[in-house]
Amino acid sequence: MIIITTCRRPTRRLRSFVKDLAKVIPNSIRVNRGKMSLKDLIAYSRSLGARMIILVGLRHGNPGIVRFIELTEFGYTFKPPIIQILSVRLIREIKAPYIPAANSIITCTFEKYSEKLKLFTQEIAENIMSPYIELSDISDIKGVADVILLIEENQKVFAKILFLEGTKLFEIGPRIIVKGAKIEA
Repeated sequence: MIIITTCRRPTRRLRSFVKDLAKVIPNSIRVNRGKMSLKDLIAYSRSLGARMIILVGLRHGNPGIVRFIELTEFGYTFKPPIIQILSVRLIREIKAPYIPAANSIITCTFEKYSEKLKLFTQEIAENIMSPYIELSDISDIKGVADVILLIEENQKVFAKILFLEGTKLFEIGPRIIVKGAKIEA
């Protein structure tokens, strides 16, 4: 199980973003952090049987940073990547016709992209417990999972993260524009 939560004082937009992530990432639940310290959050997540925490922080009132915390038998470790968000579009802003039940997800990128972006995509796939695939064409993956997490290279910024419906390949959100990422090398 994956816990998705916010910093201690989230804005409305950050709370909406975390709700959207919980809708499209299978085996995840959103937890209201409230006044929980990191230690309390980890203890609570353990009691729920979680293996990973996705912690989303603020930057100028908007979602700004994503960190992954892996819960181990004896403690916890911060896992790469640390994602610096430039902007997000929420599900309500994308106006998807419907959002399927997210029972399965596959994480992919294209073969032609840089090794740095492929490593970034692999690390995200590992953290959300998703298979990773490199594609030559998006239609190759049609119907494989309920949700397709597609990470595209972008000329102006580091990457664009899209969540697509698995059979018709329309965007179901949220769309994340990644400014930069600290990747394990």
